[in-house]
Amino acid sequence: MNKLKLIAMDLDGTALQEDHESFTSQLLEVLEEAHQMGIYILPVTGRPWEMRPEVLKHRYAWSDRIVCANGAEERELSDGTIRRRYPLNPATVIELIHQKGPEDTFEVFRDGHQYISEVDYRKEGSVHPGFWFHRDHVLRKFGVLKEDLEQEVQRLSDGMLKASWFCFDEQACIHAREVLSRMDVSAAETGHGYFEITSPDATKLKGLLRVLAELNVSPSEAAYLGDSDNDRSVFGNVGTSVAMGNAPDSLKQAADLIAGRYDEDGAANVIAEMIKPD
Repeated sequence: MNKLKLIAMDLDGTALQEDHESFTSQLLEVLEEAHQMGIYILPVTGRPWEMRPEVLKHRYAWSDRIVCANGAEERELSDGTIRRRYPLNPATVIELIHQKGPEDTFEVFRDGHQYISEVDYRKEGSVHPGFWFHRDHVLRKFGVLKEDLEQEVQRLSDGMLKASWFCFDEQACIHAREVLSRMDVSAAETGHGYFEITSPDATKLKGLLRVLAELNVSPSEAAYLGDSDNDRSVFGNVGTSVAMGNAPDSLKQAADLIAGRYDEDGAANVIAEMIKPD
């Protein structure tokens, strides 16, 4: 393998612990060690900037920038300065709202707010047991209820970084996958029936490649750690792709290495192995 110059890592299910806010002390130590060896550390997350975890609100020697919203935005970690952003086309978002099934729910994110219709909010509260963090944290902290989401999208007009489409039965999921496959968007099913939707210019791979080019680092000199479908675009396109122990089998099959689970210090342990002197 070429000399390792950059380690990029997903957050939820990879680097973050069960609280979705913190790194272990071991991970912080190994990231500092990698930094001291001249290795660049890059968080790459599906979260928008405003939803970054508490651990990344602190400054570390290695913390420089972050790729957010599955590549829709890149920011300075120190002060949130936007380097690049790739919003969704409003007309595309409206078409997706029209395409969703009657029992599905749909949300859009813009400027620190997660917009959802009042009807969909009630629906998620009653039939949305799986994605507790989204329901109990994201919507409670960032949610804005609107009587008519389509009308709100027309008012927002631009700057929407991400949309979320939730389906609650298999036929609805099949329909959503078919629609998203033919629309001009990037889409990842990060949990069964949970689709994260961004601009066609926004994937984690595209966001990572833009940073690598700016730093004059070859993809073969980079490693990436991830656990979910929104990480899949990176696998096979960097020097070392690492699937977490809690990742689905399909992602593990595409990986060069398989780490331990996120809640067993898998990220810290595999990074320690990667930076160990030959």
